[in-house]
Amino acid sequence: MNLIIKATNLGGFNNYKYNGKELQETGMYDYGARFYMPDIGRFGTIDPLAEKYPDISPFTYVANNPIKYTDPTGMWIDIKDGDNTYRYNNGKYYTQNAETKKWDVEASVKSDSYAGQILSALTSITGGDENSFGSQYLNLFANDDINTTIKDSSLNGSNAGKNGATLDGSTVFTAFKQDVTLDTTSGSKQSPFHVTLFHELGHSFSNQVFDNNILRSEWTTILQENGDRKIPKSEVYSSTIENVLRAEQNLPLRLNYSPDTTNTQLIQKVSTVPLINNVIYKLNPATQNIFNSIIQSKKSK
Repeated sequence: MNLIIKATNLGGFNNYKYNGKELQETGMYDYGARFYMPDIGRFGTIDPLAEKYPDISPFTYVANNPIKYTDPTGMWIDIKDGDNTYRYNNGKYYTQNAETKKWDVEASVKSDSYAGQILSALTSITGGDENSFGSQYLNLFANDDINTTIKDSSLNGSNAGKNGATLDGSTVFTAFKQDVTLDTTSGSKQSPFHVTLFHELGHSFSNQVFDNNILRSEWTTILQENGDRKIPKSEVYSSTIENVLRAEQNLPLRLNYSPDTTNTQLIQKVSTVPLINNVIYKLNPATQNIFNSIIQSKKSK
């Protein structure tokens, strides 16, 4: 798989089609837990939640009603704000119904609250377009298989004030104040918060879907006065999908993971089209190989 990134639009990332699922060489769509066969409108294996729906064939797709329903097979995004927990789904927050235990009670939050600021960031990720790459990636977080909770990093002990994801991917910690500048195609820039959040959601997703031995293996080392810092290969995955989002939203692309060394180069210029001010980048060969090894290491269910 070769990933080409245009600096002015998404382009080149079109393996994700029906319902935002990846079309395999077999002609089937990868829904995570199962593979969908579009020619006959069926899955090849039974629904892992089939016991909940005894009146419906376990091989059907969304109860034979694809106009009304979809089967995202991803994971939910929960937001923890004090004593309140909200579930994000399709641009809105929901709370749990005390009687049915379903997350179907639409909630409103103050825009300046922690939950309100996270909702604003998630909306920025989608760009207000349900078909955008940002929306499709968030749609991977859409059922009960795995859960991710977004929390204020002030609750994260020694890592307070930092953005990050736990090694099991179950929690993303966020901090709105950021002092880190990045090397981009437009020079040194601070990253918009919604892009930083998207990067950390990439860690959350990859930690739960791909081989952790590959993700945690060393990519490179940054020499520092207070001790060398080892950078894992997981940063290649999260930084790459971050660049896809940046390209879609016409934001400067991230050239390196760290401005402190050239050993973390992510992309290289391929060509320039002066008349339309279009610059095309691609992953450099070493980074491309790491990215490919990660996405090909999907965990078995």
